[in-house]
Amino acid sequence: MIPSTASFLLLATTLSCSDAHQQKPAEDTGSDTAQRPWDSGNHSAGDTTGDTSCGPDTAADTGQGSTGPWKTPYGILTLNLHCFKTSETPYTSNDDRFQAVAEAVAAEDIAVIAVQEACQTDEMSAMEMLSDDLNAVSDQTWTYTWSFSHVGWEGTEDEADEGVGVLVRGVLDETSTGTYTYFTQDSLTRVMVGVDLPPELGSFRFFSIHLSNDHQHVRELQGRETASVALSSSWESPGLLLAGDFNDTEGSATHEAMLDFGYNDLSESLDSSRIDHIFAQQGQQGTGIQVTESKVLFDGTTYDPVSDHPGYYVRLQAGAVETPVLTHLVAQGQLQNGSWLSVRGSQEPLSWDLGWTAWQESSDTWRLVLSTMSADTFEYKWLSNDSQWQTGENEQGLRGQENTASPLF
Repeated sequence: MIPSTASFLLLATTLSCSDAHQQKPAEDTGSDTAQRPWDSGNHSAGDTTGDTSCGPDTAADTGQGSTGPWKTPYGILTLNLHCFKTSETPYTSNDDRFQAVAEAVAAEDIAVIAVQEACQTDEMSAMEMLSDDLNAVSDQTWTYTWSFSHVGWEGTEDEADEGVGVLVRGVLDETSTGTYTYFTQDSLTRVMVGVDLPPELGSFRFFSIHLSNDHQHVRELQGRETASVALSSSWESPGLLLAGDFNDTEGSATHEAMLDFGYNDLSESLDSSRIDHIFAQQGQQGTGIQVTESKVLFDGTTYDPVSDHPGYYVRLQAGAVETPVLTHLVAQGQLQNGSWLSVRGSQEPLSWDLGWTAWQESSDTWRLVLSTMSADTFEYKWLSNDSQWQTGENEQGLRGQENTASPLF
C-alpha cells in the first residue's frame, strides 16, 4: 500500500461558464468561487456569441456516434503563427502572409488547422483575418474557435492578446467547443482548446495546444496533462485528434507521455527535431484514422515561410481499427478550492512515481480514462494535486470497467 497523508475537508466547487472566444479571463476579485477547467465558448466567422454549456458534449448530444466513417480524405495542418510578426518571412504585411496561408490550404485540400500564437489587438484578429481569406480563396464556409491564453510580448510594440485556436472547413457546433486551462503553469498561462469536427470530417474531437517554453519540468507535466485530460474528456467520441506546438522534440519526456497514454504520432515520419506534432487516439466506434501523406509546409520549398515555425501537414483517410478497451477510474466528492485530482497505480500506463491528471466531469466528479491498460486487475490511488495521497488502502481496479471511488484526503 502506498502511504497517505492526513485527510482534509472537502469544500464545494462552483461551476462557472463564460464566453471563451476573444475574451480575457475575468480579473481575480479574491472570491473563493472556483472555476472548472473546461470553459466553453465558440467564435464562428461573423458570430461573436458564446454559449453557456460547461464541458465538451458527448456523442449522444452531438450525434457523433451515428455518422460512421467519413467518406472523403482531408488534410490537417498545425501552424504557429508567431503572432503578427513578419520579420522571418518574405511578406511585409499580415494581410499578405495570411492570404498565402489560405492559398496553400486550398491547394493542399486542408480542412482543419490547429493554430498557436494566434493573436489579436483592438485593430485586428489573426483568426478573423485567416477565416476571411479561407472563405474567399476556397469559396467554402470556414468557422473557427479561439481562446485567450496570455498577453504576448507585453510592454513592447508587438504586445497582443495571444491564444490557441482551430479553423475548420464547415460549420462548428457552438455547443461542442471548450477551453481547458492547465493546472500546471509557468510564467505564461497555457490553455488547450477543443472542438467536435463536423460529421463530414469524421466528428472527431480535435484539440489545439501550445505548451510552455520556459522550463522542461513544467512542459513535461503539461504533456502528461494534455494526454490524460484530452482522452478522458473525449472518451465517447468516435476518435481524438490533437495537434500543436509542444516546444519539445521526439524522444523527450513530453512527447513520450503522449505515446505512453496510447496516442499515435501521425507526424512521426517528419523531421525528428520538430517541436510541432500531430497525434491521434484511434476511434472508439470502429473508425480508424490512417495517414496517407505527411509533409512540411511553409519551409521555403513549395511555400514561402509564413512564420518562425514551418507548418506540419498530414492527410487522413478512414480505415478499420481494433477498438481499444477503455478502463474508467471515477472519483466522487468535492475538493478544496483550486485543487485537482490525479491517479497513480501499479500497472502501465499508471505508475507510483508520477500521476496522470483526471478530467473534472462535474463539480464533484473526476474521470481518468485509460486506453492501454493490459492487466486485468491493478491497484491505484487518487491524489490531490498529485502530491497528497488518498487515505486508506489502495483501490482495486478492473480493466474495461468503470471503477468508482470516494477518496478522502
